[in-house]
Amino acid sequence: AIANVLGDGFAFGASYESFDAGAATASLPLVTKNNYGYDTWFNVQNAAAPGGADVTVDVSFAGVSCDQTGVVIKAGAAHTFDQATDSCLGDTYVGAATISATGGDIVATVMQTGPATLLAYNGFTGGSTNPIMPLVQANNYGFSTGIQIQNTGAASTDVTVSYVAGSAGSDCTEMQTIAGGSSATFALAATCTELGGPSFVGAATVTANTGSEDLVAIVNQVNFST
Repeated sequence: AIANVLGDGFAFGASYESFDAGAATASLPLVTKNNYGYDTWFNVQNAAAPGGADVTVDVSFAGVSCDQTGVVIKAGAAHTFDQATDSCLGDTYVGAATISATGGDIVATVMQTGPATLLAYNGFTGGSTNPIMPLVQANNYGFSTGIQIQNTGAASTDVTVSYVAGSAGSDCTEMQTIAGGSSATFALAATCTELGGPSFVGAATVTANTGSEDLVAIVNQVNFST
């Protein structure tokens, strides 16, 4: 199944996929508050069928002492965590979140809201040491790509992303250190000059992960001029 979410009537929208099962933890590579007009909110659902057991959910936000703990969610129901109204996150926050559940499994979906934009992604219940990203753009008729990679492990790791040009641009690489539980933004403000050139259309792969930690990644395509 897919779910379509519409904003401001039919002005803009986003889609997300259903889950085939839940898990005890979920990783969210990008959550924001007041980030150049962008906020996020996410729903956490108790994956048990209605009539089953309650779950207790804890949410930790990377880099801040702002955990939300002890949220009880009934079987089949969902709870909304809204970063825009979360005073604990301060005036501005850009980071990652990790959701943990006791008493059962959960799933989570994130909505990213902007002045005229709605983006969505599902929280991850597993990871990979080398994520693969089929489409990366920069200055492509106004479209650019942001990639958030989250380290779901406990220890820091140096992550290298290799960008391979397709119809435009040239190859380059970018490396960042990502602390355990945290995320880093790649591509959008890439350190390799080729991605900031006239135009780039290609793909990306994590080609090095020094700590062999499990990683998860989301990719947003945005046209900032429109």
